[in-house]
Amino acid sequence: MYNKFAFCTSFGPTGWEKYAKKFAETWKEFLPWASLSMYYHDCTLPEDAPKAPNIRYVNLVETCPEITEWKLKNQTMNGHGQNGYNYRRDAVKFSHKVFALAQRGRELGNERHLPFLVWIDADCYAKAVVDPTEFANIFRGEPDVVYLGRNGTYAETSFLAFNLYTEAGRNLLNDLLEAYLSGEVFCWSEWHDGFIFSRLLTIARWKDLRETNLTPNVAGAGSDAFNTSIVGKWFTHLKGPVAKGEGGKQPIRILPKDCVDHSVIHENIKW
Repeated sequence: MYNKFAFCTSFGPTGWEKYAKKFAETWKEFLPWASLSMYYHDCTLPEDAPKAPNIRYVNLVETCPEITEWKLKNQTMNGHGQNGYNYRRDAVKFSHKVFALAQRGRELGNERHLPFLVWIDADCYAKAVVDPTEFANIFRGEPDVVYLGRNGTYAETSFLAFNLYTEAGRNLLNDLLEAYLSGEVFCWSEWHDGFIFSRLLTIARWKDLRETNLTPNVAGAGSDAFNTSIVGKWFTHLKGPVAKGEGGKQPIRILPKDCVDHSVIHENIKW
């Protein structure tokens, strides 16, 4: 039953010591049943990478040469501009995730083994034993895609799953890759995977996509959909640059509040 899930993630040259090492160590401890592919790029495999039967390490550049060509062609699309760095327009950074997902999907298709392809960002770590039966309940009904939604903004894609058994699931994954390969990503106001995935999801709904949103009541940009979802029972997402660089501390969350009563605001709108 549990070989229906194939997990993957990726990390770069600075990510191993900051978070990916802990990701691999805790995966080995808490998810011995779950097959994981860790794609690394622009670095060599660390010598202290944990060895486990269910963990494989894959050089993304070697196994997916198209990413090198794409990065060379779009190397200036890296979020740096006259006003400093803007992660929302760093297509190069987020392309590793998209290419790794697509590559793993291709591998599974070639092997004629089409499970749910599940992505978890490497800046997460397991904190409790993951019961495979309970985890499988997330996917009841065999949806085409499972994700963490945030009302009024783009989805939190630190956890994401595509059903490779279904045409709709495969098409959504292929569309995500094609958005980057074709350059369509640069036609949007933001170039990261969360924004692009959410736009493609909206389009796919017109084609009767079957979706499972694990966080239907989470609202607003910056909302912590991951840690408040069912996935947060087993994993912690080191959300934000402070958390990534300082041993798991969470950034301060600011909840804005209107300075006048709602009734006054509504009357002003009417006026």
